[in-house]
Amino acid sequence: MNVTEKSFRSKLAQLLSVYDASIEAEDHYPDYPECGKDIRMTVSIPTVYTGKGAVIQEGCEIDLSQHVTAGILRKPLHEAG
Repeated sequence: MNVTEKSFRSKLAQLLSVYDASIEAEDHYPDYPECGKDIRMTVSIPTVYTGKGAVIQEGCEIDLSQHVTAGILRKPLHEAG
């Protein structure tokens, strides 16, 4: 692992930690001949509540099913084209 990869992994881990998020990769159409060519990645961020039930972090799932760059992440994926 080179310095760039170590730095990226460290920053990604910090970002995931801030939002208590996780990244999952799964085969979207298992048991089909193209198996392994349709891997979808999803970032999951849980909803967080105060002790009194008020939302302090809205949960969401972010589908990373297309090539993602920083420019694309600045707008919703359906607009990224």
